[in-house]
Amino acid sequence: IIPSGSADLSQAPAWLTRRKSLSIVLGGRAYALADDDCGLEIRDSDGQLCGTISFLNCRIPPQPGFDGTVAFPMNSSAYVTEQTLVSWPGLLR
Repeated sequence: IIPSGSADLSQAPAWLTRRKSLSIVLGGRAYALADDDCGLEIRDSDGQLCGTISFLNCRIPPQPGFDGTVAFPMNSSAYVTEQTLVSWPGLLR
């Protein structure tokens, strides 16, 4: 972590490092943390838990976007030539 206006380095907090992926959501006011499951953990910039979201029957972790859209392909098989993309525009605004 490099604090704003500083050249000092510090360790990332545990809430930030224990999940595999991180996305900035809610217009830059929060983080969505994902792992290899069907859920997202939403935390504010201080790391306080704001809530969780779980999706049923997903095959890969949800992918949140900066604009609040959450999307993911529903079929991750290497033998499928066509993907079905599911998205929820503005879910995390």
